[in-house]
Formats: sequence, C-alpha cells, structure tokens
Amino acid sequence: MSAVSRSAFPRYFGAAAAVLIAWAVLSRIWVAEDAYITFRSVLNMYAGHGLVFNVGENIEASTLPLWTLLVIIA
Repeated sequence: MSAVSRSAFPRYFGAAAAVLIAWAVLSRIWVAEDAYITFRSVLNMYAGHGLVFNVGENIEASTLPLWTLLVIIA
C-alpha cells in the first residue's frame, strides 16, 4: 500500500460514514411525528379521556399499539 492510498482511506471512510449517518437521520424523521401522537394519546389517557388524540373523538390514535403500551407502563 502506498502512502497516497493510505492517506486517502480516512477520507473515504469519513465520507462513507457521513453518508450513512445522513441516511439514518433522514430515514427516521417520521419517528418524531409518531412519537408525538403516541405521547399525546397517553397524556389524554392519564387525564381520563381515553386513548385518543383529540378529546371527544372516539378514534384510536395509536399507530403502534405495542409502543403505546410500553409508554403507558413506563
């Protein structure tokens, strides 16, 4: 391995890591919105309004029932 190829490796590795991190962050943006829906539903449940997003609407708001159950238990 020559000196030039050894010095290029950290740059390529860093660029690949940056692309991977950017992909991981951008592909998980929906999690923030879904977590907000779950947390608001759990707060309404603890307030006595049931597991709903809007008080007075009898529609299940949870998109991930297992995650909602874990948040309720926690």
